[in-house]
This record gives sequence, C-alpha cells and structure tokens, in this order.
Amino acid sequence: MIGILVFLAFLSRKSKEKKWPYGFLGLWFFATYSVSMFVLEFFKDTRVYFTQLRANQWILVALFAETIGAFYVRGGGREKIRPYINKLYAKFSKRTA
Repeated sequence: MIGILVFLAFLSRKSKEKKWPYGFLGLWFFATYSVSMFVLEFFKDTRVYFTQLRANQWILVALFAETIGAFYVRGGGREKIRPYINKLYAKFSKRTA
C-alpha cells in the first residue's frame, strides 16, 4: 500500500501539470490496487477456489476489467465507436413478426 501511495503521489503531481480529467487518479488507484492484491493473493492460505484462481482473485479481475472500461469511457473511446454500435444496433433491432 505504501508503494501504491508513492506511485499515486507521483501521478498526482503529473496530473496537476497536464490537467488530467476528473477521476483519472482514482482510476489509477483501482488499477494498481487490483493488480497488487491479485499478486498478493497467491501468498495467502485460503481454500476457496474456483477453477485455478481463488474467489478473491476473480473479484479483483472483475475490478481491474471495470477499471479498464472506465479508462476507456473516460478517455473518449466510447465516442469513437458510437457509429459502429449504432449500425450494429440498427441491424439487430428490426423486428421480424
């Protein structure tokens, strides 16, 4: 956690210089936290497994995936693919009665 704190302090200074959008620093926290806790889960002694990973690791994978999705949406990626989504939706939304 101290390593994450130092990393976020560095990113905080950088975010003020480059004027990052609101919330990016929080997303970086969730990304680094989920990765670090995922790795630390290998050293814990628990008996709750689901396939090859522990139950907590699956939750951390979901948290990381959600964080990546938030980075994508916050970075404007949603607007880039909107025309393709609209075409796909129009194709499948037509009712055939």
